[in-house]
Amino acid sequence: MKQKTKQIPKKVLDLVVERSSGHCEVMSIAIGCTGRGEHRHHRKISGREHVVENVLDVCHVCHGHIHANPQLSYAMGWLVKMNYSPADVTVVRQGQEVSLTSGGGVEIVDC
Repeated sequence: MKQKTKQIPKKVLDLVVERSSGHCEVMSIAIGCTGRGEHRHHRKISGREHVVENVLDVCHVCHGHIHANPQLSYAMGWLVKMNYSPADVTVVRQGQEVSLTSGGGVEIVDC
């Protein structure tokens, strides 16, 4: 019997959607990004941690691209390895490296 996955809590979902303003947070134009936040993607898949720093609002094209290209996705922070916390892994969001905050914001990473 298939185990039912827990839904993302409304508070977390609301903060993610507010952060994205309804736009894809990966925004990979080169692969045909639709620009819309259509799927909620867990960066760290194991355990499905339902925290704001672990969830990205992505379009269906970018979501498929993330899972089809894990090496690139780990390098870009779109996926997080099991032994890391999503809060500690920066992510390339709409072309800019940022840290995702628990309050639903982003902090730009200085290069």
